[in-house]
Amino acid sequence: MFLGAFSFQEQELYIVLVPRYLGMMPRDTRLRQCRSTDQDALVDIYREGFKGELSFFFKRFCGCFFEALFHHLSRDTIVAEVGGEVVGFVIVVRGPMPVARSSILRLLSTMPTLLTAVRPSFFAFLLQRTKSMSWRPSQVGIGCIAVESHFRRKGFGRALMRGALARYHGRNVTLDVRPWNTGAIRLYSSTGFRRTGVWRDPLGEWVVMSRTPVL
Repeated sequence: MFLGAFSFQEQELYIVLVPRYLGMMPRDTRLRQCRSTDQDALVDIYREGFKGELSFFFKRFCGCFFEALFHHLSRDTIVAEVGGEVVGFVIVVRGPMPVARSSILRLLSTMPTLLTAVRPSFFAFLLQRTKSMSWRPSQVGIGCIAVESHFRRKGFGRALMRGALARYHGRNVTLDVRPWNTGAIRLYSSTGFRRTGVWRDPLGEWVVMSRTPVL
């Protein structure tokens, strides 16, 4: 699920040729800034990666809401691309969700449809998530990270995480992860994150992990 509604200031186009030592990634792998044309791919990857939680919090998948949400957060998103195909993404976040962007109107227009699609547990999730937040000006967060199933365990998650950390080098970074997602916890631990707290929603527990830069 999304770990909160945050955003960073607009950045210039971000493109990195990914070193192959990060895993078994194809030679034509690269990271780049998300484009508006990537939204369908992001929705598909997100839906595949979080289908268990989506079925718990939603009576039916609300495609229009997630399309509008990813479009709204495209400036905050880095994607992994192989041969022109988006295979993963990470959203790096800071501060309250921007409302000055024109895309907020599209997102707000999906609210009536969203309200008919969610279960009561979704509102409990939002309430508990809001209560658990404790953000400082020097802090950024990993809002969401996901990789298409065929490209997992090949270094894409690590590459995306390193790209996200590079974007805000020297900042404290935080994220939330389910305790049963042991693969993700191993990845985060290997990149310097440590467990710093827990919180609960109707589906279960979230582990809070934080990374303090080495000065």
